[in-house]
Amino acid sequence: MLRLQILETIKKMFGYNDPFSKKEKDKFYPEEAIKYLKSKKLVPTEDWNDLQFGEHSHCFTVAHSMKTAILEDIFSELNNCLKNGLSVKAFKYNIRPTLEKKGWYGGRDDISEEKKEKYLTWRLNLIYFVNIFNAYGAGRYKQMMKISEARPIWVYAAIVDKRTRPQHLELNGKGFRYDNPFWNSFYPPNGWRCRCSVYSLSEDGAKRQGVEVLEETPDDCTKENFCPPEWRYNPGKEKWSPDWKSYDFLNETLNKDGKPLIEEIKSLYTKNMESINKEEGIEAEFDTVESAKYLTDATSEIKARKFNTPKKISCNREKLEEILKSNGIDIKKVISYFNPEDETIYFNSSNELFTEGKIDRDVIEEQYKKKILSTNSIYHSIFKEAGSYYLYNKSKELYQKAKERIFTEIEKQLIEKEVSETATKNGLEFVKDVFAGQIDYKNYNQKIIDIFNELVS
Repeated sequence: MLRLQILETIKKMFGYNDPFSKKEKDKFYPEEAIKYLKSKKLVPTEDWNDLQFGEHSHCFTVAHSMKTAILEDIFSELNNCLKNGLSVKAFKYNIRPTLEKKGWYGGRDDISEEKKEKYLTWRLNLIYFVNIFNAYGAGRYKQMMKISEARPIWVYAAIVDKRTRPQHLELNGKGFRYDNPFWNSFYPPNGWRCRCSVYSLSEDGAKRQGVEVLEETPDDCTKENFCPPEWRYNPGKEKWSPDWKSYDFLNETLNKDGKPLIEEIKSLYTKNMESINKEEGIEAEFDTVESAKYLTDATSEIKARKFNTPKKISCNREKLEEILKSNGIDIKKVISYFNPEDETIYFNSSNELFTEGKIDRDVIEEQYKKKILSTNSIYHSIFKEAGSYYLYNKSKELYQKAKERIFTEIEKQLIEKEVSETATKNGLEFVKDVFAGQIDYKNYNQKIIDIFNELVS
């Protein structure tokens, strides 16, 4: 009790939460790191390892937190420290009074009173470094992905001192391309209290600095000897491009409503991605950077020709698949899809037109010859969805009317020579196809133009 009174007195005297280091107040971690931690769902567990791998990117837990309501207190203080750049000393100073009032000394009731103090100090140090380092690493990952085309070489950086693991020192200064599978399992932190990090370079920069760029992980650097099993994942990639099927705990655990907890996590993820889209304009899935570039170029071209540009573009496959399924559409049969509800173009880079995220021009030429596509532009399917947005934005009534318009056999015979087979199904598909064709400078006969004008005015 006396110790708590002393701490409260010091807090009032200093007037802020870190009497140990004023300079720490001037340190700020990246915004992406703050968002990474802040967006997590609180999940009480008895063991930290109840959550596995990427589940930690979406959930916050502390071991032995089932019996005592301390998760929210610790989580709140960690967010405060990350946002304001506060030290581990500040974290312990701010949170200890609350934990001691609740009688939580790290969750170990089987140790003596004199050992509880040391154990709690050890636990709080661990909690701070695990969460702050993870958030910082994930935030850095997102920053580097944004500029990965300009700086595609990522370099592993270990702290060169006696505390660093020998295996981590072996990789110090070694480079891998950002899309190398190496980063799926070896992106830091790689173990408890690991201080390793990653920085990016351009290809020329890597050559100038003499960085050895590897294609394969060195033989003596295996997952088994590099880091504990629970650390063999990439926190940043799992945060923004999650592998939901591997989240066993969240799939098997039920929330208060009796539904799998994974459903709530997915919902939070979707809201988080939508928020990012609104702030950043374009948000690409990380394994389809080339696809995002094509989308950016395409919409720039639309804008240059004074057509309405979509408000945002999403390459998130999971959400795309959910939307398509709800409309009875097979994801494998579309390249892109316009959702009028949130005025978004959704893009599927796993379509047969694409090879490893890059547009396959040979397939496009083949489909053009078969009349599946009415132009051989690599952007045609994207322009079609822009046409859908154009009509919906102009008039919801016109959009619905075009969708319901069915062509007669005579009309089909007149238009099928100049549009794709899909465009003969209904008026909306026709508008989309002709809209895209006009952007590609295709010349249509007067009958096509008349029908198009009828449907859009």
